[in-house]
Amino acid sequence: MPWPGERESVTVSDEVLREARGRFPVGGSAEGKPSYELFETGPLAAATAYFEREFDNALEEAAGIRFHMTVGTYFPAMAFYAARIGTTGIEIIDLVVDDQYEETIGRDPED
Repeated sequence: MPWPGERESVTVSDEVLREARGRFPVGGSAEGKPSYELFETGPLAAATAYFEREFDNALEEAAGIRFHMTVGTYFPAMAFYAARIGTTGIEIIDLVVDDQYEETIGRDPED
């Protein structure tokens, strides 16, 4: 656990990056899908910054697995799951994209 105000090292698993590239094409798409580059600087950067500072205070999904949810206007809602990897830091190990979030909460995504 870091001292208050310190950041921990956070990495992202290859599986998460592969999943993200499959969902968010590099450069975006003609259909208007968000680009991988925007994913990196948006939701992924937000999750990384959160886990750097708040991993030990994040909600625990299972023993040793913490999660952070991002909700925005351009990307669907996403849950990022992370685990402490030995003494070297934290790794984001899974990404779940909720394409039905807007419908679930009863909001029209076009509004």
